[in-house]
Amino acid sequence: MSSPSIIFGAGGQDGFYLREHLLLLGHKVYSFTHHAGVVGSAVDVSDFKSVSNIIKEIKPDYIFHLAARSSTRHEFILENHKAIVDGALSILESADIYAPSARIFLASSGLIFKNTGQPVKEVDEYVTNTAYAMARLEALQIARYYRQRGRNAFVGFLFNHESPLRPTNSVARKISSNVADIHLGLQKTMSIGNVNVVKEWMWAGDATAAMLHLVNQNELFDVCIGDGIGRSVRDYAVACCESVGISLDDYLIEIPDYQAEYSILVSDSDKIRSLGWAPKVDFENVARRMVGSEISSRKSCKA
Repeated sequence: MSSPSIIFGAGGQDGFYLREHLLLLGHKVYSFTHHAGVVGSAVDVSDFKSVSNIIKEIKPDYIFHLAARSSTRHEFILENHKAIVDGALSILESADIYAPSARIFLASSGLIFKNTGQPVKEVDEYVTNTAYAMARLEALQIARYYRQRGRNAFVGFLFNHESPLRPTNSVARKISSNVADIHLGLQKTMSIGNVNVVKEWMWAGDATAAMLHLVNQNELFDVCIGDGIGRSVRDYAVACCESVGISLDDYLIEIPDYQAEYSILVSDSDKIRSLGWAPKVDFENVARRMVGSEISSRKSCKA
């Protein structure tokens, strides 16, 4: 018999790959987004009545809370508080009443930890230097409260993970898009900010597979989800260029005085790997897939 599973915030890249994983495992998946569409039905995850009615009716075995505006900018403070904090409270209280045995995953972020330039561990100091981090920390404490009530509440601190479904303004999409256009003769240069920033470039499908490893065990509850491998923006741009046989230095224009959000952000992946998880898509294949998707989309537009 299939396990009924709910994804709140199913409209982003993580929702897409998570749904694919769950369906392959035979789950009956119910997807919900802020705005109705082909991905799922509309629900305001901060609305307790709406969320509780959904959970009461479906009685899920698994619940995934992915809803958020992925931005640290202060202007989204209210939007993120509703999605991340009020959403976590609505989901966990509803599950507490109507699906007490459900296994619940809350997406969090590596950005809630103090960044010293070393691999980030689950025990590192927290920071509230952005409105986004503040919301994530509040949701973490909510999860821990319900865990004390006996609920299966898991929190994954996500680090950078990529796919062609990333927003077009992400550095990964900007670079792969530029490389595709250069390859197709549509432009002659590409501009990049600080090419020395180091972060992870994990495939999004591997990240969602890690979520499933986390919720299907009972030893670890708050875990960094990352591959623990740091590479620079330059490394990624080089890999993208090599995937189509060109040299980055022939086209690169560095943006002077560009201020990056951080110089390095890499996880310590020991805990998630201890659960038997390991990424399946390597760095070069991530770059190849990103550029290949951009090229395919341009060719399909011409057809």
